Amino acid sequence: MQTPTKSSHDLSHLMLRNMCTETESPSLSIESSASDKITVMFDDDPGKWPKLIPNGLKGYFLNLGVCQPSPMELSNWQFPKTNDSHGSVRCFHEKYYFKTQSCGEIIKRSWLSYSSSLDKVFCTTCKIFGLPKAQKLTIASDGTGDYRNIKRNIENHESCNDHIQSVLSRALYESHNRIDAQIIQGSNIQVSENREILRVIIDSLIFMARQNIALRGHDESTFSTNQGNFLELIKMFAKYHPTLQHHLNTIEQHKRNRLTFLSHDTQNKLLSILSNIVRSKILSEVKKAGIFSVIIDTTTDVSKLEQFCLVVRYVFDGETYERLLALTTTQDASGFGMFQVFCNITENNNLNWKEHLCAQGYDGAASMQGVYSGLRTHIQNHNPRAVYIWCFAHVLNLVIVDTCDICLETRNFFGDVQALN
Repeated sequence: MQTPTKSSHDLSHLMLRNMCTETESPSLSIESSASDKITVMFDDDPGKWPKLIPNGLKGYFLNLGVCQPSPMELSNWQFPKTNDSHGSVRCFHEKYYFKTQSCGEIIKRSWLSYSSSLDKVFCTTCKIFGLPKAQKLTIASDGTGDYRNIKRNIENHESCNDHIQSVLSRALYESHNRIDAQIIQGSNIQVSENREILRVIIDSLIFMARQNIALRGHDESTFSTNQGNFLELIKMFAKYHPTLQHHLNTIEQHKRNRLTFLSHDTQNKLLSILSNIVRSKILSEVKKAGIFSVIIDTTTDVSKLEQFCLVVRYVFDGETYERLLALTTTQDASGFGMFQVFCNITENNNLNWKEHLCAQGYDGAASMQGVYSGLRTHIQNHNPRAVYIWCFAHVLNLVIVDTCDICLETRNFFGDVQALN
């Protein structure tokens, strides 16, 4: 029997003892039953191990070694004897710890363990390192006590494919060439490379957003001389970034079924994530400010859709800020329709406008400042403290238009300029 080394830190022992509640001592001990039958207990007894070995404890149980006690170490100095179904007396014999090769050489079976607590034989290699099918084998999970056919069972087991696979897994584990570690290491390298590539892509998107530069080109095909600002900027960065250059070369070699991180969908997803980060920062400052006001305007784009723009104005750390919070499309340009859009935006961003909104500013359109059905009226019905202020920029625009309209020469000049379009 291989005597296990005693661990001074007993973290693994504590975990083992929690799972194997029957084992009272990590070292050899003797138990006495009511019938005064004495049973010798061993720390490496597989009968006291959990049925399934967790990955984190594979090394611990492997270090315990195989449990191969001699008769002199057992009670009564012999293996327990039982009667089989044919009335014959059967017991385990220590000769099964060894195997005779075809060349006559005798080697030790490093996988076979005898459990003195259960009087059964186990394959600890399959129990610790076996695939699920191998771990479910009787000799691995529950042990076998069929001593009438023990020789045949042992020889059949050590030559089966499941056992051979377990032996290979154990050898790789012991040589620190573990398959799972290699898979994890390879996965970690790929993850690190992807993160480095995404970092460059995200930096490019932030740069172009700050500079208000269009991302996409008219022709982004491989043969295009100008694939647009985003792709051309990525190719420029790749000259000074080996990982990104390798990524682009791989895309060129495998044009299909390749994750590129450069598609329109990926750009939109990353931009959406970045916008959510900026929006969360704005909302955090608005909530710390306590009160805020809103500036809302709409405009019709080339596709005849009404674009609804909401800007929040607040004071944070002694400074006044105006931040764009939302830009969305509304199908109803009436006062009530825009009020519903306003409610949806504030609800999605968790803004309590009924309590903390102190002012609102729009242009002079009837749908915005109408006394009966304008947007400002719907808001004031729920929050009378939200004072309405006619937007000074819109007022100034109206003054300039009316002033220019009085002068005949100016009116004709702008009329001619407009006709040129």
